[in-house]
Amino acid sequence: LLFTNADGDIDANIVDSDGIDQASGYTGDDNEEMSATADETATWYVEAHLFAGEDPSTIQTYELQLAVETPVPGR
Repeated sequence: LLFTNADGDIDANIVDSDGIDQASGYTGDDNEEMSATADETATWYVEAHLFAGEDPSTIQTYELQLAVETPVPGR
C-alpha cells in the first residue's frame, strides 16, 4: 500500500473470508507492506484505514500494488 505518511498515516490488514487477520501493516512511515499465502480458492480482502490517532476528517489517498505468484507444480 503506497502513500505519503505526512498526509495521514494508513494502517492495513489482509483478512480472510471469516474476517481473521492473515497479515498486517502498522508502521508510522510511508507505505505498508504485507505478505500472505492463500490457496487458489480463498477469498481474502485488503482493509486500509487511517491510524486511530488521525483526524477523522483527513482525506488520504493510496495506491494498492498486488503481486500474485503461482506455484510451479512439483516444487
